[in-house]
Amino acid sequence: MRRSFAASALLLAALTTACGTQQHTATTAKLTDPNVIGTAVQKKLQESGSVHMNLTMTTQGAEPVKATMAMEYPDRIDLRIVGKSHALLAGESAYLEVAPGTKGVEPGKMWVKLPAETAAAFAQLSQASAQTADLAKSAKITSTSEDALGTHYAMSVDMEKVLGGDFLQKLVQQQTAGNEQAAAALKTALEQQLKGKTATLDMWLDKTGAPVKSVMDVAGVTKTEMTFAGWGEVRTIKAPSADEVSKS
Repeated sequence: MRRSFAASALLLAALTTACGTQQHTATTAKLTDPNVIGTAVQKKLQESGSVHMNLTMTTQGAEPVKATMAMEYPDRIDLRIVGKSHALLAGESAYLEVAPGTKGVEPGKMWVKLPAETAAAFAQLSQASAQTADLAKSAKITSTSEDALGTHYAMSVDMEKVLGGDFLQKLVQQQTAGNEQAAAALKTALEQQLKGKTATLDMWLDKTGAPVKSVMDVAGVTKTEMTFAGWGEVRTIKAPSADEVSKS
């Protein structure tokens, strides 16, 4: 169960950007640098301190993954993968909610603490926007237009450049948590899947520069759409109390 959750969570971290559900007036000044667009999520999260996200990710040959995630910058996350799992990150500790009667869990307890390496990997979700910025380094703007959401920036990403940069290495390290054999196998698989592919990254920014919507499609291999809402709303994401966490 833990391994499955970690893989799902990290895949979310790897290929996500952000958006909001509100209608916005289009931006007045057009951006021409993909790096600036790519760091918009990171900048807004740091400024506002919190956000709520809805995400749908479709991977070739697998069922779509739907998730909601609330974040308090810099290190508190409440992640719910619909129909699968609910996890919390509070500082350096991460917890997974379990069903009553789960084998190996103390009676009456509803949370288990995740291993340190899994918690560290989970924490990378808070850096998802930084990873978007990494992708933007290999992107070029193909068109800019206005619609009901704001300013729509359509970009293409040369995955050959991504494979040769830091992004792939970071992704592999996060998903394999120091397992060298698994890291080598995953790196090879990703290179085979993505070599020669071009990804599209569409982002919508409102008049303040806040992300409104993003859709990333890696040549049909995986497609991720995210929406952001409630920038800056007060949230309280706390670790479960000690009497709720199983020691077994």
